[in-house]
Order: sequence, then structure tokens, then C-alpha cells
Amino acid sequence: MNFHHRGARVIFCAIFTAVGFQSPAAAHTVTIPIWHTSFVYNSTTYPIEIVGGNPALGTTTLIASEIVPLRVVFSNDQVLDASAETAALLASPIYASAPFMSGTTQYGDAVLRAEFWQSAQSSSYHVLLAPPTVEPTYTLQVPAADGFTSSGLHGIVKGVVDFDWFVKSEEPLIVSQLGLPPTTLSVFLTRNIRLKNGRSTFGGEHFSFDVRRGDERDRYTTAWAGASAGDVDSMSHEIAEWLHDPFNENAVPPWVTPGTEGCNKHLEVGDPLVGTLFKVNGYVMQDVAYVDWFAREVPSAALNGNYDVLGRFTAPAADC
Repeated sequence: MNFHHRGARVIFCAIFTAVGFQSPAAAHTVTIPIWHTSFVYNSTTYPIEIVGGNPALGTTTLIASEIVPLRVVFSNDQVLDASAETAALLASPIYASAPFMSGTTQYGDAVLRAEFWQSAQSSSYHVLLAPPTVEPTYTLQVPAADGFTSSGLHGIVKGVVDFDWFVKSEEPLIVSQLGLPPTTLSVFLTRNIRLKNGRSTFGGEHFSFDVRRGDERDRYTTAWAGASAGDVDSMSHEIAEWLHDPFNENAVPPWVTPGTEGCNKHLEVGDPLVGTLFKVNGYVMQDVAYVDWFAREVPSAALNGNYDVLGRFTAPAADC
């Protein structure tokens, strides 16, 4: 089913099944439910894939998820164990309903409903994380070449781990060892861990990878961050970005990171608003930008004409 939004500038098309999506390029792919949309800017069409179902259909999509708490052991015998943070994540608006402008619901669903408000306001459109399976704590041994620890303020131990080793090697290995299905979001939970990629370090990441099975392809999606009582800043950032770009393939017109000269060409909804925080039900969460901000739509079709959850942006993204 197709419908056209605002002069056919944004075209929505739902193509998903109960176990994943099918397209001519990957007729035997099994993954999470997604739908396809696109927008046009400066005569160029930008196709994107978003988790869930087409808002125009007004249906509710439940996405399975598995939480994997990690006990990270470094070569100096320092241990950073996230087991105790699992309860905080489960109680947070990532999984528990909380009051948002677009309704009382989970954070990711609240963002999507506000973003596609013209369809959502009078329908049962939702994209929800189902009650998750919490896996037993997984012990991850970090080789000396791939990570180290340091003591910061008040003697708090923090770890730094190599990005490629953790995300590209260990995450797929853990998913395989635990037998997690591609139709679920794998959520890796850590304590006081940052990943290092070149000169940059960061506290969260969403990722995807493929596993071939003959003519079929299993496409897995993951999210990694920390969580603590009263704070899911990084996890809210990553869950929102996973919802908007589950396979890290959504390209948009290059945009300037507000307050910097940095240029980005990906649909990373959290990156323009890093550090812009708010509290819901006692939890710190991050503001994120809507698709209309990246698409340079004027006005925005989102709830209250906003370009982001808090309404901080008053105009679309600036071109690089």
C-alpha cells in the first residue's frame, strides 16, 4: 500500500511480514519487521528503512528483544559487570510506558508516533519493544591489545574497548553462541564502558550484520550502551537510531552537526542533539531529531510542527 504525503515529496511503502521483510534485492532475508519510505531533496530521492509498520496502516508492531548483560573482564583483572543495571533498564521508558507528548508509551514508540503524527494521532500505530528475554550474564574477556581500564573521579573504574573487536567480532559471536534469532533486537548492556574507534570514544552503538544460509540471509540488529538507575541517556540515543536506521544504510543529504563544523550524511537521529537531555519518570533521556529535519521539510509534519522531541530545532538541517 502506498500513500503520498505533502505533495508527493515523501512516499511511504510498507513491505514487511511477521518475520521480517522481503525485497527484490534480498528475497530470502529474515530480520525484524521494517517498512520502506523515501523523500526527495534537490531532485534526489533518498530511500530509507524504518523499524515497524507503515504509519498509514495504523497497526501495532511488537518487536522481540533480548537483553544480554555483559561482565567485562580486562587483562589487569578489573571487572565491570552490568548485571545489576538490568533492572534499571527494564524499569526505564525504553521498556516501560511513560508520559510523552504523543501519548503514554515507550520512548521509541513516542518518538515515532510524534514524528508521523498525521497518521498516528487517530490510529493504533505503535512500534513497541515486547517484554524482553534477559539472558544470563555473559562474561567477556578483553585481550590486552583490545582494551584497558583507568580510574577516574572518586576512583570509579572505567573501561575502554576497541570498537572493531567488540562490535564486529564479539557481538556476532555472542549472538551465535546464545542462539538469538534475527527477528529480535539484541541489546548489549555494559557498565562504565566506552568504545574507541580511531581518535574517538563513545558510549553507545547500533549495528547490523548478515549471516548467510545457502540462498537465505539472516540479518541481525543490535544496540549497545550502558544504563543505570535514573539514566538511560546513551541507550535512548541508540534505540531511537536503531528504529530509524536498523541496518546503518539510510543515507540523507549531508547535514551540519549543530554547533560544530562537522558534516554527516547518515540518518543518525541522536547525533544532532547529543547532550540535549530531559527527564521522564525520573530517567534521563536524550532528545532526537525527526526525519523531516533531515529531509528539510518546511513545515515539519510532526506533532506541534517540531523537528525534534523537545522542539529545540526551529528550522531543518543546514546543508554541508
